[in-house]
Amino acid sequence: MTALLEDFSQLSEQLTNALTAMAHMIFSGVFYSFPLNTEAKQHKPNSYFHLNPNSPTIEGTIVTLGTNTYLPLDPTGIPTGSIEPYPSIKPNNPFTLGASEPDLDDCFLMNAHPSSIPLDTRPLPLRTLATLYDPSTSLHLQVQSTEPAFQFYTGKYIDVPELTTEDGQKVAGRGPRSGLCVEPSRYVNCAGREEWKGMCLLRRGEVWGARSVYVAWQE
Repeated sequence: MTALLEDFSQLSEQLTNALTAMAHMIFSGVFYSFPLNTEAKQHKPNSYFHLNPNSPTIEGTIVTLGTNTYLPLDPTGIPTGSIEPYPSIKPNNPFTLGASEPDLDDCFLMNAHPSSIPLDTRPLPLRTLATLYDPSTSLHLQVQSTEPAFQFYTGKYIDVPELTTEDGQKVAGRGPRSGLCVEPSRYVNCAGREEWKGMCLLRRGEVWGARSVYVAWQE
């Protein structure tokens, strides 16, 4: 808890009494499997966020990403191996999500130097991956992590039918752009590229780790 308070001392001062919720997630794993000598490890918390419960979509949400460096994809959706700036996004510059655009499902990089990324990122400082704000609810969400990358997805393919609970209550279905994802991670397909394997390939006895923090508040 001390480390958490230190990480957010400046943020807490800025928010004063507005800080309402914080989640600190720590992941780690040790590879012991036999007879294998190595294992590829990738972990992406797949949470959907929507800051306006009165709206069916994320339209109007203001997004600020901590980087515009990303992994371009080939026609099959696999990273090509190049690292480039995303053409229509500027780092730390807010943009507003519309009814259908921008349509994003991309891996953005906080660290574009793969050889410098350790298996265990927990000792590294937290960095802000994304900040979300909805003007109609005055709700904010900030995602921080020690991870070198994150997937940002605006929910084009969400298709969840209406459900009925055991006690007969109806739960509304969810359609395209009814939520968005900010998923701290390693590079997509890092196990499939020799120059990226070092960030995910565990040898017997090695430790993989990551740390992420989610902060939500209302003005």
